[in-house]
Amino acid sequence: MTTPDTPSYWDKLKPGDLISLRDEETLTDMMTSGSLRASGLDLTVKEISTIEEAQGLMKWILITLEPVTLDDTQQVWYVFVKIVDDAVDIRVMYSPEDFEDNTREGLLEHDCFWLFQEPEDPDDFEPKDLLFTESIGQDIEGEDGKKFFYDQKRQGVLYGRMQTKPRPSGVDEPQFVTIIEFATDYDGCNNPEILLLEIGGVVMPDYSECESEEEAEFIEEQADAQSGGGYVMLLQGANINPTDIEIMSVKVN
Repeated sequence: MTTPDTPSYWDKLKPGDLISLRDEETLTDMMTSGSLRASGLDLTVKEISTIEEAQGLMKWILITLEPVTLDDTQQVWYVFVKIVDDAVDIRVMYSPEDFEDNTREGLLEHDCFWLFQEPEDPDDFEPKDLLFTESIGQDIEGEDGKKFFYDQKRQGVLYGRMQTKPRPSGVDEPQFVTIIEFATDYDGCNNPEILLLEIGGVVMPDYSECESEEEAEFIEEQADAQSGGGYVMLLQGANINPTDIEIMSVKVN
């Protein structure tokens, strides 16, 4: 019998299954909202996105769960599973209240310039050419003007191809994905992990009929011209112990 700390455990997961969470942060949130149950929190799996790193270094699984009601507000939670060889890292994550997923253009229209590095010419740039920030600051509650920082992890910016179950209507798969992980060592933070995903928006070069280096360069230029940047998600959360999560399979008639 496999357990959540083994890669093969996650192969059996399917939309409609239940995930049971019993980690300390989840139990604290449930207690605060007055909806704590002795067994923890059981949530239905709505969507499963599997991302294979471009060089085969690792695999990520982003599991979208049914909304959770906290203080009369619904919030979508995610389970993020990172698999490197036989090592499994599990996090419970959510979208921060002050951030709304959007395209690059939409983020800039909402003044989310902090998400990107400053361009060489701030008055003349294309959103698709902006590099993501290497550090994200967050205010320390009750400490006016003081911040702590999430820094990019050592692996930096990674790329992969994503496939989703159930498959989204009208979407060509696999989708190209940019993945950046951030972390903070600030002791006062309950959610020390940030995950940034940029999904789609990149046209991959098609070399199937390429016969020369000149044609290859032209194909790459055309693909770049058609790439406008994708849909950006930002999730915040924390690692959990594998003993604090369980898949409960639901039979499909």
